[in-house]
Amino acid sequence: MQKLITILICWSLGIPFVYAVSSDSTIFSSQTDTLFFDDAKNISLLETPTNAGDAIKSVPGVFLRSSTFGGVQTVAAQGLGSQYVQILWNDIPMNSGMLGVSDLSLFSVGYKQEVTYALQGQEFATGGLAGVVNIKDKNDLQDDISISLKQAVGSFGQSLTQVFHQGKKNNHRWSVSGSYERVKNNFKYNDYTIFPNATKTQRNGDYNKWYFYPKWSMNFKDGSSLEAFQEVLTSHRNIPPFLVTPNNLSFQKDIVARQLIRWSKSTLHTQQKLSGLFAYNNLHYEDYILNLNQDNKEYLYFLRYQGKWNFHKKLSLSYGNDIKNTSIKTENYTSKISEWGWDAHTALEYKPNLYYSLKGMIKVSTRSHLGWFAPFVFEANAYIGKNKNWKLWAKVGKDIKYATLNDRYWTPGGNENLLPEHNFSSNIGTSVRNHLGSNWTWNSSVEIFYNKVKDMILWMPTNRGYFQPVNSGEVLAYGASVQESFEFQKMHIFKPIFLTVFNEIQTTLKNAII
Repeated sequence: MQKLITILICWSLGIPFVYAVSSDSTIFSSQTDTLFFDDAKNISLLETPTNAGDAIKSVPGVFLRSSTFGGVQTVAAQGLGSQYVQILWNDIPMNSGMLGVSDLSLFSVGYKQEVTYALQGQEFATGGLAGVVNIKDKNDLQDDISISLKQAVGSFGQSLTQVFHQGKKNNHRWSVSGSYERVKNNFKYNDYTIFPNATKTQRNGDYNKWYFYPKWSMNFKDGSSLEAFQEVLTSHRNIPPFLVTPNNLSFQKDIVARQLIRWSKSTLHTQQKLSGLFAYNNLHYEDYILNLNQDNKEYLYFLRYQGKWNFHKKLSLSYGNDIKNTSIKTENYTSKISEWGWDAHTALEYKPNLYYSLKGMIKVSTRSHLGWFAPFVFEANAYIGKNKNWKLWAKVGKDIKYATLNDRYWTPGGNENLLPEHNFSSNIGTSVRNHLGSNWTWNSSVEIFYNKVKDMILWMPTNRGYFQPVNSGEVLAYGASVQESFEFQKMHIFKPIFLTVFNEIQTTLKNAII
């Protein structure tokens, strides 16, 4: 009913919107529907996404797992769990070496960040069998100087404050974004477990988060450029007991810091990039009932070189190397764990025109004490129609997913003899975009996928009183993803008045700030 009312309001005001329905996977056998607006064209009437999880949930076929407002957020797709979806931050893989997944609520999405999901283009995402989520900074600074401020309040004590500043001078560009978010999940409920029933109040379900994200870039006369990104984020969560365990009320505090420096240079036939990253994650957890108090610290050091050589307009060769070190310090391991990894890829792409492309890629991957492996990927894409409104694609590949450090070193139960998972994936699909008159656009896509996982790692109970991970054999995940969406766009008589009033208010606020 809420979506229907929103659609009617948008219809009357002539505000563009998209309504999409999708069904995905033989394993989940579930459906999702999504209503969202294009921020690039108009004012969004939805809540502004403040983290990557809120942003990705508008993608049909991707399923967001979230326990509560401010809780841990992960995604699943292609009939497989979150550990098979790689999370990238500005193209750098960020899945935890300890857990194998990333909490999307700990990635900010400010005014100049975007979140995308794709199955293709996985050159640097070893283990991304079910796709890749990329949280990326957008380079679209338009104004010389601008300052924006947004304040929103809601029920349950919810409040959101966002600030953004950007500027450029000569060959320098910079931007700074930040946010503070708070919600207080106190509510009353009837307790039917006692006689007579009693009305109780659930307290301490609080959540607050802030982040700070500065970026700087500089262009040099020789055609090269230097970029620096930094994100600092912290969150505090008091999670209600029925969202954690039947009895426990827990406190969780996360501190995240990411720093990335990237040098790039392009010429007529070559492109080169050199990236260095340091990331720090600290999870502090308290269990009030069991009296547990833990700190989990994870450090990631990452160095990447990538290049591309264009033979001519139709053929190009890309190549790259990743070197990374992950260090974990937690009370669940007998000692501090440090693991090295190396990934390299070489890809050849044939693109005779804007309508067809073929790509083949071979990777080499290794981890400490686990040996060498050689995954591969082959992709084909084709566009048909004058406006490229019909697309066909196919992909087949073999990939590796390594056992997490928890799988190998958790005390008790870690199994250092685990084999890496060998993953085979294939999919074929098509999508069509048609204009129905001057106001409606219809988008339709169908994709069939077949995923096979050999030596899948599962935690199984033992007769010693704890669980232990084992390689369980082959697992199949196959199915189809069907997506339908309709876009409505019409300039209504009320819309110019609505936008004019809003722009006047926005201009007044900006002038007052400056």
